[in-house]
Amino acid sequence: MTDEGLRADLRETRDELRAEIAGIKEEMGGFKEELSLRIEKAETNLITAFHSRASPMEMRQRGLKNVVSDFDDRLVILEQGVRKLEAVAAGIS
Repeated sequence: MTDEGLRADLRETRDELRAEIAGIKEEMGGFKEELSLRIEKAETNLITAFHSRASPMEMRQRGLKNVVSDFDDRLVILEQGVRKLEAVAAGIS
């Protein structure tokens, strides 16, 4: 094989490799896009699951907050009554 024949073979091989690399890059771009879509779908599913779990917990928390608030109001009323009784008892003694 001559130098020129070898060079021609190398150019042909180089061109084939470049075409193959370009095809691989294009295919990888498609995989990248598909992977991005799958990740986005997984994130959406996770957020939806967390939200659906958090909503009932949030409602229970609000309900407990109301119960505690009512308890605090009643405790204040009882404390005022005890103070009045103590004041009356202190004045009587």
